Amino acid sequence: VPARGRVRVDLEIAYRRASWRPHTVDDDVLLDLGPHVVDLAAWITGSPVRAVRRAALAPTQAAGGLELDRGDVGFVVRCDAPYREEIVVRDEGGVVLARESLGGPLAGLRGRLRPGPHPLVASLTREVAAVVAATRGQGRGALADAHDAVAVMAVIDAVRAVAADGRPVTVGEESPCS
Repeated sequence: VPARGRVRVDLEIAYRRASWRPHTVDDDVLLDLGPHVVDLAAWITGSPVRAVRRAALAPTQAAGGLELDRGDVGFVVRCDAPYREEIVVRDEGGVVLARESLGGPLAGLRGRLRPGPHPLVASLTREVAAVVAATRGQGRGALADAHDAVAVMAVIDAVRAVAADGRPVTVGEESPCS
């Protein structure tokens, strides 16, 4: 991702909740996966979320559009669907600058033939290791703090508001990466 200039980012995350054996699964898809999308959007662009322009919510799917200082982010999150993560970054002209894709049908078949840790469990394991290192005084690294968490939840609330009445919502200055 270039250090300057506007970009368009498309994010997609999908997974089957039962696939990683969580202890409780009571959250809707937006609360479950939405914080990851908001955090990724801010981290990839290095800019705060300023507004939610569009949103649609269903029990197992949410989609929407975020406006950030450096451009726009479209997102789709699904639960109880085959595992997939995709990030596509484009410049203002639509040229693809970066793409990362994990999961999908072929990866699911390989996972059944060669079982191993679920990709989300592996990711969570790395996150816990980062928290442990930070608590041991080995640097904070890219870990979020309470300010970041409040900002992410403000964006989640704005997504819900836009989905409810269709009007864009500006997010306060308390936004990730601000």
